[in-house]
Amino acid sequence: MKDWLRARARELRAYLQLPQGSGVVLLADYRTGSTLLASLLGQHPQVTDRGDLFLGFMQLRFSRVLDPLAFVLAHPGLCTLRVAQLERVGARPPQLLAQLAAHGWPLIYLRRRSLQQQALSNLLARRQRRWHRPVHDGRELPPVRLDPAEYRAELQRRQRVRRLEGEALAGLSHLALVYEDDLQHGYTDAIGRCFEYLGLPPVAVQPRWQPTSSLSWHQRVLNLGELGL
Repeated sequence: MKDWLRARARELRAYLQLPQGSGVVLLADYRTGSTLLASLLGQHPQVTDRGDLFLGFMQLRFSRVLDPLAFVLAHPGLCTLRVAQLERVGARPPQLLAQLAAHGWPLIYLRRRSLQQQALSNLLARRQRRWHRPVHDGRELPPVRLDPAEYRAELQRRQRVRRLEGEALAGLSHLALVYEDDLQHGYTDAIGRCFEYLGLPPVAVQPRWQPTSSLSWHQRVLNLGELGL
């Protein structure tokens, strides 16, 4: 009940505020490096990282938001939006992104090339309860065994989200980034492109997060072969 009241109070405050400038949309699915990218961009003095804007509504029994557009506009800054979350709060992703673009909000789209590895990463994060790892944390977690049926279901969910992302982005100007190319082995060029795309002067940034593991998938998943990988 407290979580519900807290979320609804935040929603009400948003509707009572007048938009105070434009923001930036970071459209990304889970386990694509979005937390790392947002934390790097948020180090620019002209960027306020708002985080996962609708995350606080996800655990509520009634998660719908009365006016998703007004809620986003009330949070100028870098807003991470996820298709799955938008659906849960009652927003139509293509319509919402088009409306935000009409309000002058630039769009950055981050995806992972390998949906198979993205599905594995999501399952491991839930199983091991490690969604992020600070740069100073050198611990490696023990390997686990994953249920093949659970993996297939997770992969189907990620495929569905990828399709919906493509539909939502159709016809919209955006900067596209791929985790494996732009963040996994270094971020300097990608951050420079983001600042240029946003019309911001370059600044030096430092990573606060690192991959949740530096081990290979074979070292992290005991039955990788059973998953068809």
